[in-house]
Amino acid sequence: MAFFVRYFVEIELPLAAVETALDEVPAEWLSASANKAHDRALGMMLEADPLAGEDLAGAVVVVGMERAARHGSTTIRTMAWALVGPHLAMPLLEADLEVGSLGHRRTQLAVAGRYCVPGSGINQHIDRGVGQRVGEMTIKEFVDRLADLVQTLTLGRSVSVAATRAAETMLPARHLSA
Repeated sequence: MAFFVRYFVEIELPLAAVETALDEVPAEWLSASANKAHDRALGMMLEADPLAGEDLAGAVVVVGMERAARHGSTTIRTMAWALVGPHLAMPLLEADLEVGSLGHRRTQLAVAGRYCVPGSGINQHIDRGVGQRVGEMTIKEFVDRLADLVQTLTLGRSVSVAATRAAETMLPARHLSA
């Protein structure tokens, strides 16, 4: 099951500050944020169907993101997530990370794209409604975490504060056992 998803937040920072912070976010922090969002999605799926995670046990999300490209008033970074594990390798998200100005001191950060519900091809107990909600919740979790990291880096807080926030993001997710 694949769905179009979009979620955005408004950050009370100028566009240039958000762009600079996004360029400075380490790749491992992006992956950690994506894995936390994915872990939350699996939790929701397991509530809908306790067997949903059997084929997904031990899998992690790998994130790739291209450099920013300007399209009119919006900067776009094309990104993709893949779920890689002992039993599978499948795309989860093909989307754009969009950044646009909402005035001199406010910026919109958004993710819009196609989200594939993990394991939905083999799991017949997850219906389209649950699948859509899983996708929306996953993207919301990721964008909210990314916005928090951007604000932490931008507001001149120490690198140790940003690292602490990232460590909180990277806390070990509960692991599904096969």
